[in-house]
Amino acid sequence: MSDKHRVPRTKELEFGGTLGAAVLLFLMPTTVFYLLLTCVTEQASVLTIPGPLPALSTLWNPNTVLLLLAWIFFQAVLYLLPLGKVTEGTELRDQTKLQYRINAFQALIITVVLVGVAMACGLRLSYIYDHFLQLAVSASAISLILSILLYIKSFYAEESALATGGNSGNPMYDFFIGHELNPRLGTFDLKYFCELRPGLIGWALINLAMLVKEMELRGSPSLAMILVNAFQLLYVVDALWNEEAILTTMDIVNDGFGFMLVFGDLAWVPFTYSLQAFFLVNHPHKLSALSAIGIIVLNTLGYAIFRGANSQKNTFRRNPMDPRVVDGKLKPRSLRDNFLFPQGCGRKTLELEEATLPLLAKDPHFERSGDYLHCHRKAPPSVGLVGFRPSSQLPGRPYHGLGLVPALWRDPHSTLFLCHLFHCPAGSS
Repeated sequence: MSDKHRVPRTKELEFGGTLGAAVLLFLMPTTVFYLLLTCVTEQASVLTIPGPLPALSTLWNPNTVLLLLAWIFFQAVLYLLPLGKVTEGTELRDQTKLQYRINAFQALIITVVLVGVAMACGLRLSYIYDHFLQLAVSASAISLILSILLYIKSFYAEESALATGGNSGNPMYDFFIGHELNPRLGTFDLKYFCELRPGLIGWALINLAMLVKEMELRGSPSLAMILVNAFQLLYVVDALWNEEAILTTMDIVNDGFGFMLVFGDLAWVPFTYSLQAFFLVNHPHKLSALSAIGIIVLNTLGYAIFRGANSQKNTFRRNPMDPRVVDGKLKPRSLRDNFLFPQGCGRKTLELEEATLPLLAKDPHFERSGDYLHCHRKAPPSVGLVGFRPSSQLPGRPYHGLGLVPALWRDPHSTLFLCHLFHCPAGSS
């Protein structure tokens, strides 16, 4: 193998290096369970330790493990169906390109139809709410086991197939970040599959289950619950409809597939992104017609900014000289962020952070407040972006922050959340 194709040892470690990776291995699942337990308390305040804590024996349920494995297997079958087009990803280190089947939106439609038929036949979807903690524990266990298997598999991969950020030689760090860039079983791309399908479609299914549970408890869904389901379903549909854009994101192009992404895809996304709906089941929130109109307007504006920014990023990454994102006078420069653009055109990048303060049941993009726009200083500006931070890391590398801060301490029944997540799906990182 040519030396230029070999992945060099990772010198600069993120997240505080080995110690930070070890802490996050514990902190990430703990954060999920703490938030879920907090949501079912009367005050729902993150400043109050929820209690009494459930017995550990009650959190493990083999049935929920089998249910999640069946869900993942079902989505994998849909992924393998000969539906949709096949497209190429960005150029890899060895100058090859992987092929990907684009059919996530079709998978969503099939899932919706089958779930609707199952509900008509008597399926009790509120089972998800009743066993939510057990499902979260099961998802965490599956994530851990899959991460171990992926790490073992990485030792049998070609050196050119390793991730530049997860080749430190330290087992703990590489296990967390991901040692192999694009682990595959034949043509089945594990990272690409997990990135959108089980977690993101699962998130929409969980939201629906919360709506069904609220109907069982109160006879009809609240307006707040309807808006949460509608807005967040719009986000999921958008992500799956624009599935091809994910091929230019850092998750696919640069990040290895380790515990960080595995847990993010299979546990963090479905069980924290659905916190709004889960919260509303236990803490009803009444909205006036005027408030609902304001929420719809705010969401429409937020979605327009979100979609416009992400479309710009995807266009720019695929063709940095596209006239839609440059003014025609820009001269290519060679900087360290060349890996972003296979064409070899570097860019001086700044990371603009969307720091919206989202409202639970009011803005479905609460998990998007960590959305970063990589743009050149002369690229078309993106409106509505709040917050600015020069790139202090490797240029073009998204800043991963774990700063989910529910602001429930201000009002026991507040629906205010500020979430800045480390994982950005659907063409948005």
